Amino acid sequence: MKTKSIALAVVLLSTSAYGQSNRGTYFCVTEWTAGGEYKSQIKRWNSVLFNPGSKFILNIRQVKVRSKPAEIAKPDEFDLYRINITEAGSDYSYPCPGKAPGKAFDFNLAEINKIITCSVLLSEYRFNIDNHRFLQFHGGEFLEGRDSNDSETPFIAGGTCTKIE
Repeated sequence: MKTKSIALAVVLLSTSAYGQSNRGTYFCVTEWTAGGEYKSQIKRWNSVLFNPGSKFILNIRQVKVRSKPAEIAKPDEFDLYRINITEAGSDYSYPCPGKAPGKAFDFNLAEINKIITCSVLLSEYRFNIDNHRFLQFHGGEFLEGRDSNDSETPFIAGGTCTKIE
């Protein structure tokens, strides 16, 4: 029994420490971008490289702590985190919709320990905090069938995030 208690304590402490190490603020910079653009002269979409340069802040903060091991019996009962993205030069922070039951903008610890998926501003972001990389997908109006020079351009971008806090 004593061995089981020690093993449970080690698992809980290591899981909690892992989540805490991923909490914080990250400065993210897009390093490459590619997508498609519509050419009305030939009436088709072509691939194109864009100049990267998008910068934003990724903030992961804990909003609820479960301190008793008995409360951490199910994955949906882990500590809860809130994730926001703020574009460089902006004062407004966009919340990432979470998946914690009953919590529209909260993520549980199990989700923080994996690749984080966040849909914000018509884009989907995927973050791997362990290796400090992210991908951004933006469908534009391509899937809607809008073929014109003023169509919103679909693209994929990638970059890195540096922990600043």
